[in-house]
Amino acid sequence: IILLGRLAIAPYLGKGVNSILTSASLQGHNLFGPLFIIALVWMFIKFVRGNFFQLVDFKWIFKLGGLFGGHVSSSQFNFGEKTWFWMVVLIGTVISITGIALEFPWLVADLRLLQLSTILHGVGAVALISVAIGHIYVGTIGMEGSIDSMLKGEVDENWAKEHHDLWY
Repeated sequence: IILLGRLAIAPYLGKGVNSILTSASLQGHNLFGPLFIIALVWMFIKFVRGNFFQLVDFKWIFKLGGLFGGHVSSSQFNFGEKTWFWMVVLIGTVISITGIALEFPWLVADLRLLQLSTILHGVGAVALISVAIGHIYVGTIGMEGSIDSMLKGEVDENWAKEHHDLWY
């Protein structure tokens, strides 16, 4: 709504509806931004230990996660999951810093830094949202058994052997 409301909402529902939705979205965005920062720090602390790249990840890369050549060994997190983790941490940090700068512009003395913050904030958000859509697909219907692991907090023994044998 914030990014594309004028193009996607205003022509169909009117400028008034778009204005109300955009205003509400901006207020929600500014309200939940600090929660994003807290969640980012929590996620980093909880999962960083298992997300360092290892030599076994090169096999995963060359076989594209098993797309070519069958099963690929991995530890608790495979290369794709580790890459997603580090994308969220790095881009999320950029989004957090630029969001603070945009929310409190008096902390930044240079207008050019605020302009750069606007660009980095938007590009980072679009990048994370785009990759998140693919991640959600794989985590729900794209891979059998993965949604059960999220809902239950544990995985079947056979699933663990098949997908994360070194961790198992």
